Amino acid sequence: MAIRTILYGYKVKDGKTVIHKEESEVVKKVFSLYVEGKTLKSIADMLIANNVIYFHGEAKWNKNTISRMIENDKYLGTDVYPMIISIELFNKAREMKTKKSCKQIKQSREVELLKDIAVCGKCGSRYKRINTWGAREKWMCANGCGCLVYIDDAIIEKALTDNFNSVINNPEKLNVLKTSNYQPAREVLKEENELNRLLEQQNLDFKTISRSIMHSAK
Repeated sequence: MAIRTILYGYKVKDGKTVIHKEESEVVKKVFSLYVEGKTLKSIADMLIANNVIYFHGEAKWNKNTISRMIENDKYLGTDVYPMIISIELFNKAREMKTKKSCKQIKQSREVELLKDIAVCGKCGSRYKRINTWGAREKWMCANGCGCLVYIDDAIIEKALTDNFNSVINNPEKLNVLKTSNYQPAREVLKEENELNRLLEQQNLDFKTISRSIMHSAK
């Protein structure tokens, strides 16, 4: 029995994977319907009723096919596959599926903090964290610049902690260069004084220190 060798929504043209216009619209529709509250089976039944072709001229759809489509983060874009689904829509569908399957994702306070401050090393845009079922967490650029990395939370947390410790041990790194024309406002000086006060404490709290540093930088 023949099976698809390329992800639904795409085709190969001149040796490259490109978006299949008609199929990509179906993919977008599937995600939208699921976010609106439609079940996997009802979406599959709708596609069959409307004779939407899946492969080899046949409208063969079922809830497993729809489930795999919704879970497939390649639709967000990779080095091979162009983006079809936005990060926002993908996340909404993912959250909806998680709620329906009663698999609540619990994240540590450190991870929640990382989600607020992690940025892309290529373009500087906010990084977003995506859970893939049974797989490693993924951090990816919200700007769609193609910076897609499978990485442990602990690696990002260690990198930030090392930087914070470097500042704690060398607070002069926060000083403005004497050659700069920048004149800090009173509020900025107040924030710097507060940060210095926190750094002098014996029992340093990672969350409090990091929040103060980010507030000062802002």
